[in-house]
This record gives sequence, C-alpha cells and structure tokens, in this order.
Amino acid sequence: MSGSDASVARNAVDGCRRVRFHRHFARAATLLACASLVFAGEAPGPTFELVEGTGVRGHNIFAPEVLRTDKGWRCYYGGWQEKGQLNDQIYVVEAEEPWGAWSPPRLQIAHGEYELLNDPSVARGDDGTWYMAYTVAFVNQNPLSFDEWIAVSTSQDGLHWSPDAGTAATKVRIADPSDLAGGKITGIARPSLVRDGDAWRLWFDADVAKKRAPQSFLAVATGKEPDGFILAHRYPALSDGFASFWEPDVQLISPGRYVAVCQRHFRELLLGESTDGVHFALGPVLSTSDAAYPRARVSNPCLIHDPARKTLLGLAFGMSGPSLIDHDIGFARYRGLRD
Repeated sequence: MSGSDASVARNAVDGCRRVRFHRHFARAATLLACASLVFAGEAPGPTFELVEGTGVRGHNIFAPEVLRTDKGWRCYYGGWQEKGQLNDQIYVVEAEEPWGAWSPPRLQIAHGEYELLNDPSVARGDDGTWYMAYTVAFVNQNPLSFDEWIAVSTSQDGLHWSPDAGTAATKVRIADPSDLAGGKITGIARPSLVRDGDAWRLWFDADVAKKRAPQSFLAVATGKEPDGFILAHRYPALSDGFASFWEPDVQLISPGRYVAVCQRHFRELLLGESTDGVHFALGPVLSTSDAAYPRARVSNPCLIHDPARKTLLGLAFGMSGPSLIDHDIGFARYRGLRD
C-alpha cells in the first residue's frame, strides 16, 4: 500500500478505475478513484484538482475539518500557527467558498494543561449545539506520564467554545464490555464524530495494552451528549500491522449512506462508502508517489461536503515532508462540479 502504480489501470479494489488528479499549471498525475462512488450526480468516478493558494497559512498546521455554515465555510485545524510555538492548538478560518481566500486565523481551543491539542472533529446536536471532539496529549514532558485521549468542547455558534483550553475534565468515557479491543485501551486519538439519529458515532485510533501499534475503532453512545461510548467495532490491521482505517473522517450524507476518507502509511488517501456505518468499501484516490503531489507525506484527511446540495465537493488534508513536522493544508476539488 505504498501508493498507486501509474502503470496499472486497475487494482485490487473491485470496481475502481483510473482517473486523473489534475493540478494547476497543466501538471497532472494518475490516481485511482472508486467508480461506484458518484459525486454531484455524475459518473464515472471523481476527478480532483489540487487547489493552490487557498490562504490557510501557518508554521506547521494540519488536521483540517471543513464545514458548511449559513454564511459560508469554516476550516478548523490544528498545529503550530507561529514559528517556534511547539504546542498544538486548534484554530479556525472562514471563507465564502472552500477554494477561495480564507480569513485570518482565530484561536479556538488552546492547549491548556496539555502539551498538544489537535485533530478537531465538529458535529451538531439535536438542539443545534456544536460539539468539537479533539485529541489532547502529553508526549514529550515525561514519557512515564504519557497520556493521549479525546476530549469534547461545546459551543452555541461554533466560534466560542467551552472549555476553550485543554482539560482532563472533558475527556470522553469509552467502555469495552465485550473486550473487542483485546486489551486495555491506553490512548485514543484522531476522532471523527457523527450524530446519527439518536446515537453518536465516534471513530478513532487507539493503542491497546501499550503495544505501540495503534489500531482503528468505532464506538457508539446513545445519550444526548457525546459521552459514555461503548466500543462497537475494531477494524482489522493490514498485513504489515498498519491500521486499515487510519485517521478517518466520516460523514453521514443521507440516512443509510456514509462516506469516509482515511489515510494509509502517510502515502495515500482512500475514499469509500458504507450503508451500515461500520464496513466501508474503500478505494485509493490520492498517492504521494504521483508527480502532481507537491510534498512527501499526506495525513489527517477530511471530506468537504455541502449538505445543502447533498454533494461531496472535495477533500482537504495535511501535507508535509518526510519529518511530519512541517505541515501545510492541501485542498482537492472535484472537477465534475457544476458552478
């Protein structure tokens, strides 16, 4: 899974075909997209265009979460906004269109009592309350006190959050009464939070029994608030041990139709659908090995979905060099859209 082979027109994912991932300045590369996934009511599979000059700027920023609002678009993201910052925090920028000029960044949630606070995932409750799930972590201060978990803040407008800094008081509870994890979960991170009818779904990555081999999971809660989760599914690892559903972003497009994007090996993005919100038919859509991709690594992808049009407009993702500490945010637009 080190990237798509440009000399191969078909791959092991059934029903996927070659398409073009176009970049500005007439540079193009061949990528794969699942033909069964229809965007904007058109077939065959999607073609994406890398959008440059979006105006989302920072020293080391990634993990975008792009959402439609009544007035336009918001992009929440995490990382180091300024050079030398070192502590990940969450910011937001706004724009009329996700491919347009973004506003200056606003700090949303500070790192607080944690070293790092990142990976925002935003969903709306039944009463309109905004919920943001995100990773909080101690990493370097003391390896013996390593702590990585998911916490939640709330807001009435999606711009002013409570709490607005990392605190252990809002860490979510996840139980595993059936031992689906196969051991004690010692750290969870990179959430994707979705409201689905009367339930909350939370996809995340986790380490089990301190094996330092994180895997991917789904947990479900049935309360009004996104807390008190029960582990519902463990995604099998790949043959080399890498998580098969790593850093997912999932959206409920319509009842019984879930769309997800995830990454593998920091080299490719996979896109797919599900009817049950558990099992996803995935196909690769972006590879760092292609000439059009400007960096060495890709991570933390998100879907850009317009609920008013019930259309997936494109993708956003972190782009970095081999070190994974010099990220910026990339956007890819589906070229089949009708403006």
